[in-house]
Amino acid sequence: HVDYRIVARLDESAGTVRASATLIYTNNSPDTLRELFFHQYLNAFRPASAWSAVDDREGRARFQHLQDPDYGYERFTAPPTVNGTAVTPEYPGAPDSTVARFALPHPLAPGDSCVIALTWDARPSTVLRRQGRRGRSYDFAQWYPKIAVYDRHGWEAPPFTPAGELYGEFGTYDVTLILR
Repeated sequence: HVDYRIVARLDESAGTVRASATLIYTNNSPDTLRELFFHQYLNAFRPASAWSAVDDREGRARFQHLQDPDYGYERFTAPPTVNGTAVTPEYPGAPDSTVARFALPHPLAPGDSCVIALTWDARPSTVLRRQGRRGRSYDFAQWYPKIAVYDRHGWEAPPFTPAGELYGEFGTYDVTLILR
């Protein structure tokens, strides 16, 4: 289970959202966790993503050739913290960056919780496909770092591809979005 508290501000001139969040993640599994995985879905809508690789193989051109400022992204702008300790995001599927892994500073036992603090920028691409931006119109679906599901098979954190669907952890959300 995860509780999200997110504050985000739309920067129209840059086409981005700048955001911060505090998450409380509760380990409801019978296993002690030593790592966490997060999805950063907007990173699928850029060159070198698993999505772009599938498009290349299937002869479609959507995101793989976009240049800045047209591609989408989701980037941490400060080191994430777990219970106040900085952690380093790793991208096990690099160059794809739709899944980030954090080694926990201390194991998380069954029933225990941890507090995760994140800051990031998110920008949808100019190609409309499950997200996008055009003029003053934004589709910011899945614009925040989303914790992966840990189930009886372990972490469910595949890269995001065109045939992929979103498997999310149960949670509560308190979101403040500032538009100016």
